[in-house]
Amino acid sequence: MTNRFDEHSKRIGETVRYISYSVIAADFGILTAKIEYFKDYIDSIRFLIVFSLILSITGFLFDYFNALAGFLNEVYKSKKKLKPTRKGCIVLYHLGYLFFYLKQVFVLLAFIFLIVAIAKVLK
Repeated sequence: MTNRFDEHSKRIGETVRYISYSVIAADFGILTAKIEYFKDYIDSIRFLIVFSLILSITGFLFDYFNALAGFLNEVYKSKKKLKPTRKGCIVLYHLGYLFFYLKQVFVLLAFIFLIVAIAKVLK
């Protein structure tokens, strides 16, 4: 059971990371576009794009903090010679979960803001 849970968590983390990369690239692409079509709309969607960029970067940072909390918890468990099935430092354990869920929420919101901005342009 634990291996399947770890595998799914790993896949979710990778997918969130790829979405975060994509949203950041799209946001920068739109903000720096030299296309005349976007120049007419950039002022009306700038806030959405910048907010999407901030959310995505924050989600990306939460991904790092999630990995860091997991690593530090494993170090704690190895120093205390705990069984691999034990949670280890309860604070690090729960911080890891908090960052795991926060990164998903932030990147999903960033993606939604990007889609809303693009939809405003395509109207």
